[in-house]
Amino acid sequence: MMLLVVGIQMVYWKLYSGSWLYYSYEKGEKLEWIAPYLKKVLFSYKKGWLVYTPIMIFAIIGFLPLAKKNRSVSLVAGVFFIVHLLIISSWPTWWYGGSLGQRTMMESYVLLALPLGAFIQWLSKQYRIVKWPIWTGLFFLMCLNLFQTWQYMHFILDPSRMTKGYYWTAFGKTRVTDIDRYFLEPTTDIHETEFIPNPESYHSKLIASYNFETTDQSSPENLCSDTAKTGKYSLRMSKKMEFSPGIKVPYKDLAKKDFAWIRATAWVYFNCKPEDVASGLVITSYKDNDAYKYRILELGKQNLTAGIWNKVTMDYFTPLFDDKSELVKCYFWYRGDKEFLVDDFEIWVFELKE
Repeated sequence: MMLLVVGIQMVYWKLYSGSWLYYSYEKGEKLEWIAPYLKKVLFSYKKGWLVYTPIMIFAIIGFLPLAKKNRSVSLVAGVFFIVHLLIISSWPTWWYGGSLGQRTMMESYVLLALPLGAFIQWLSKQYRIVKWPIWTGLFFLMCLNLFQTWQYMHFILDPSRMTKGYYWTAFGKTRVTDIDRYFLEPTTDIHETEFIPNPESYHSKLIASYNFETTDQSSPENLCSDTAKTGKYSLRMSKKMEFSPGIKVPYKDLAKKDFAWIRATAWVYFNCKPEDVASGLVITSYKDNDAYKYRILELGKQNLTAGIWNKVTMDYFTPLFDDKSELVKCYFWYRGDKEFLVDDFEIWVFELKE
């Protein structure tokens, strides 16, 4: 019977890849010893085991009464639990796909039932002043777990994009709004279009402005004096100017809250068909020196008009940073062979009002 069940997967691999055994996960991933993701596996709002299954705290505490009752059983269960936890905390994709909490911990539940039972047995023998508050806590956590399972089944709790902000926004709710969902972790689609919901609900602050009227904003050879939106000069994007001036700022210097919106606006001018220009407006964030939530507004796909100044606007919802000293960048990126002009480039940050 076991071979029949396993054989279903093997037949699928054979049909899909031509091989009976096929590694279908991310290529190149391997264990990173020892348990560098332990804190996230246990306490992360994305998939933290004790965040989404807090009742299991009592199973961990239960190892103490279990050790007094049966030391050998406690030792076997404890060793398995610790080794298993260290292994799953060493895999780089520590959230293990879509689920409610840490699905990888389910393998431990058969053995964790023993210390949990030992804890309940110990609790039943305590004085009322001790056991009734704990019984109340156990009942509340059980109801919370069942309710959050219901939330998950009704797509209120997201299977892979949970954050601290969204967890508490959705906590106890039977429905959420589109504004609530902006607290979810961003998707990976680099061309996804975002818009600030209800801009009047936000405080706005100008963090950078480039009118290119002074040479400290760009070198003189990259300034154009023939055509400008305002003033005397604009910026010429060409092979000599692959990246425009912009921002490269730690998130903590931009906003105080966990999330904020960034809006970049500018005027662009083309002497050729805009669709022939390979360039875009980029806003991106960095974690551990790697681009995270990279977004680009391709200028050639915005239905712009040659021979006049066109205003372009891009909104960007910042991801959740583990370290708020990590960077946010915004700039124009030129990567073609046909020039265009940029003027009055402004970058704003929007924070939700209290």
